[in-house]
Amino acid sequence: MTLYFITGNKGKLAEVQAVLPDVEALDIDLPEIQTSDFLKSLSLNF
Repeated sequence: MTLYFITGNKGKLAEVQAVLPDVEALDIDLPEIQTSDFLKSLSLNF
């Protein structure tokens, strides 16, 4: 089984791979929800 870590941040990836060496990276451009308000997050344009 492969575990994928989705990030464009090489520092975060290095931290994860230090603990879980078999993790593979995927660099996918996804919007980051910057609110804890679920209904407000639905108005974001995906």
